[in-house]
Amino acid sequence: MPKRKKYSKASSVQKSVYRHSKHGSMYLQFLGTSVDATPTVVLFTEGQRFVFNTGEGFQRMCTEHKVKLIRVSDILMTRLDPDTFGGLLGMLMTLGDIGMKSINLHGPANLRALLSASNSFARRDKLKKKVLSVDDPEWKIESDRGVQITAVPLQCRQIKTGTEPQAKRQRGDVKEFHSQHQCGDTKEFQSPKASEMSKASASVFSFVGKIPAFPGVFNRKRAEEIGIVPGRIYAKLKGGETVECTLRDGTTRKVKPSEVLTGGEPGYRFCILDCPSVRLLPMFIDSLTPYKDTHPQLTSDGKLKVVIHFSPLSVVNDERYSEFIQSFAPEADHIMVHPSMCGKQTVWWGSELNMLKLRLLDRDIFPQVAKTSDKGLPLKLSPSKMSHNLIQGRHLLKYILFPHKRIGLDQSAGLTAPGIRNISASFVEKGVDFKSVEERILAFRERLQQEVEQNKNKVQLQAEPKIVSQGSKKNVALGLLDAAGGIVTSLLPQINAMVPEGKSRRANIADILASSQPGNNPFITFLGTGSAVPTKYRSLSAIHIAMDSSQKGILLDCGEGAYLQIVRAFGTVENARAVLLKLECVWISHMHADHHLGLLNILHKRQEAAKIGGFDIGSKSPIRPLLIIGPNGLEKWLREFKKCTGIEMEYTFVCNYTLRHRKPEKITQTVAFKALRDRLGIEYLDTVKVDHCPDAWAAVIGHTSGWKIVYSGDCRPSAELIRVGRGAHVLIHEATFDDSLVDEAYDRKHSTVGEALHVGFQMRAERVILTHFSARYPKIPEEFEQEEGKGEMDRDMGDGHATKFKIPKFGVSFDLMRVRLDQVLWMDKLVEACRWIFPEHAEGEDDISKLERSDESPRASSGSKP
Repeated sequence: MPKRKKYSKASSVQKSVYRHSKHGSMYLQFLGTSVDATPTVVLFTEGQRFVFNTGEGFQRMCTEHKVKLIRVSDILMTRLDPDTFGGLLGMLMTLGDIGMKSINLHGPANLRALLSASNSFARRDKLKKKVLSVDDPEWKIESDRGVQITAVPLQCRQIKTGTEPQAKRQRGDVKEFHSQHQCGDTKEFQSPKASEMSKASASVFSFVGKIPAFPGVFNRKRAEEIGIVPGRIYAKLKGGETVECTLRDGTTRKVKPSEVLTGGEPGYRFCILDCPSVRLLPMFIDSLTPYKDTHPQLTSDGKLKVVIHFSPLSVVNDERYSEFIQSFAPEADHIMVHPSMCGKQTVWWGSELNMLKLRLLDRDIFPQVAKTSDKGLPLKLSPSKMSHNLIQGRHLLKYILFPHKRIGLDQSAGLTAPGIRNISASFVEKGVDFKSVEERILAFRERLQQEVEQNKNKVQLQAEPKIVSQGSKKNVALGLLDAAGGIVTSLLPQINAMVPEGKSRRANIADILASSQPGNNPFITFLGTGSAVPTKYRSLSAIHIAMDSSQKGILLDCGEGAYLQIVRAFGTVENARAVLLKLECVWISHMHADHHLGLLNILHKRQEAAKIGGFDIGSKSPIRPLLIIGPNGLEKWLREFKKCTGIEMEYTFVCNYTLRHRKPEKITQTVAFKALRDRLGIEYLDTVKVDHCPDAWAAVIGHTSGWKIVYSGDCRPSAELIRVGRGAHVLIHEATFDDSLVDEAYDRKHSTVGEALHVGFQMRAERVILTHFSARYPKIPEEFEQEEGKGEMDRDMGDGHATKFKIPKFGVSFDLMRVRLDQVLWMDKLVEACRWIFPEHAEGEDDISKLERSDESPRASSGSKP
C-alpha cells in the first residue's frame, strides 16, 4: 500500500497527527503590506495555516516568497470586497490542482452564494469546500492544535442582495451556477439598479484569537503526593487535560493540570481588526470594547499581546480611533498592515529585478516601476504621544507567539527588496561566463551597425565600451550591462527611423506615424503576460492600450492583479486612479478565470477614484459608466457579485456575440460606442469566434488614424481571425507553449510559438508581439534562441506534413513593458538581447508556479482553463 502524504488532507482529518503536542512554533506573518499589493495575515502553527483575507495577488506572493499553501486549513474573511476576496478563487483553483482535499472557508453569509456563482469558471470538485458563516452567533474555531478564534461582528450597512430563492440557496450546500454561452437580445445591458434587488444585511468582522495555554513543567513529586498512579494519566496531564483517575488510596476524583504543573501560562491572545470606513467607527468601537484587556472577563484568560489593524490611514488618523487604541493594555503591540500605513517597498522582488535588467536595454520601453521606499506615510498616532507600541507593517514581517522566550517581532524577517546592485549579483550567482557576455555585446553592436548600413543610415557609434578586466565579478557584470545599455540607447533614433522594405500596403506603420492624426501613435502596456497561474515574473493576462500620452484607453482582458499592475506601471496610486478614470472600455475574451477575475477590482477602484475626485459616474458626467464587452457569462457573474456584496459598480455591458464581424448589429450605434469613437477615436471593434472554450473570442480594433491591432485572446490558430485581421499593423497573439508541445497545445486549445508566428505570416501582420506564456517558461521561452534570426521555420500542419514560412518580425512581451506604435518597428531587435540579459537556465520556481491547470482537456470539458 503506497505511503500517504503527510499533508494530503486538511486539518479536520489530521487530529491524530498532533494530538499529543499542541505547541510548536506559532507566529503571525504579514504579506502584501505595500501600495502595489493587498494585505494578508497568516497564522502559522505546526501543520496548519489560518489565512485572514485573500486579496488580489495573494497566490503570486506565496509563490514568490515560498509560502506553502498546501497546509492552509482555514481562510477567514473580514468582509466581502475585492480587497479581501480578489485572490480567493484563484487560490482555491490552485489548491484543488495541487491535490488538496478540503478547506474551511469562513466569512459573511453571502460568501456561499458568491462561491456558487463562480462555479461556472472556478469549479474544483476534488477540493471539498466547507463554507461557514461567521454571522452565526455560535460560530467559532477550535482547532485540534488548540487555537481558538471568535468573530466580532459589525453590522455595517444595508445592501442589496438576491431574491428569496437566492437566500434559500445560501443556506444549503454550494450548488453549481450554470452560465450559458449565448446572448439573448442585442440591446445593451445597464448594471442593476437598487430597486431591482431586495434588502439584506452584510457585515464587517474582526477576529479575536487565542493560542493554547502553555501547561508548564510536570511536577512528578507533587503528582506522587496527590497519589496519582504513573501511566498514561501523566501524559494527559502534561498535555493540559483534566482527567478523572483512581488514586492510590482507592478514591476517585478529577485532577486538574494546574495541580501538577508549575510555571504554566495562559495562552496569549491576538486581535485582527478591520474598520474600512470612518462612518463605521462608532459601531466598530462599541463592538470591540468587551475584547480589550481593560475588560474584567479577560484578566485571567490570557493576555492580549498583539493587535493587527487592517484599517486604512483615514480611519486610524481619526481621534476616536486614537482613543480606542489607547484604551488597550499598554503592553499590547499594534501593527498597521493597510498599504496606506506601510512603506512603498514593492513585494514583487523577482519582477522588479527583471525590469531593472531590461531597463539596461531600453529605459523607455521598460519604464521605471513604482519607486520603492521603506518609509511609511506619516501618522498622527506615534509612540511618543502614547504608551502603546505602534509598529509599521512590513512584507514578510513575523510576530512570534510561541515559544515565550522569543515572543514579539522577529527582526530577521521582512528583508529589503533587491536593488540595482543585485543585478550584477544575479549574474554571478548563475556562474555567467563574462568573456561570453562581452562577445555577445560586441556581436550585438556589430549586427545593429550592419543593419543600419543596409538601410543607408550612417551611424557614428559610441567609443568602444570600456570593459573592466580586474576587480570583483559584480563590477565586471555591471560594467558589461551598462555598456550594452549605452550601445542600444545610442542607436535608438536610427533604429526608430527604419522602415522595412516589402510589399506595399494601404498604409503601413510609417505612413500612419507620418499622418500626425490624433491617436496615431498609441501606447501598448502589457500588464500581465502569463497564463493560467501567476508566477514570480509574470502576472495574468491584461493589456492596456492608450490612444496617446493622456492615457485615455481600453483594457484587453483583465486577469487577477490587473489593478496592482497598473499601480506599478504608472508609478503611484494617484496615477493609477487617473488611468482608471480615463479608461473607457474593458474587453474580455472568454470566461476563464485568468482573463477576467481582475475586473471586479478595476470596477471597485474606478468607483473609488471617482468618489475621491468628486465625480459622479453617469451618461451625462465626464466619467461615464465603464463599457464592458465580454462573454454572456461575465454579465451574470458581475450581477451576482454586486448582489452578494452591495459594492457600487457602474458599467454598461455588451455581449461579444453582438459584435461578431459576420453580422454586425446596430449595437455600434449606441451611446456607449459613440463614446468610444468620440473619446478614443476607435472606428470599429469586431469580434471573431475562436477555438478555445465555449464563447471564446478574439478582437480586431481599428482606429480613425488608420492603425489596426488584432488580439487573439486564447485560441488555436484561426483561419477566420487571419481573414478578418488581414493587414494588421500589430498582431498580439498568445504563444502558450513551445513547438515541442504542439500536441499539448492542441489538447488544451492553445497555440505554440511557431503557430502564432505562422498566423502573423498568413495575416500579413506588419509586426507580431507574443504573449500569454506558460508558467514553465519563467522569463523567456528557450525556443526563441532557436527561431530568432532564422529566415524561415517549419510549421507542423497536424497531418504529418510541415510547411516552411518566412518568420515575421516579432517581439516578446514582458510584464510592465510599454511600447508605442513607432517602437514596435524595432522590437524584434531586442529579442536576441533579452536572451543574454537573462541567464540561460532560470532558477526553478515554486511547485505552484510550475503548475499547469490540470483540468480535463477543453475538448472534453468547458470548465476552467489549463
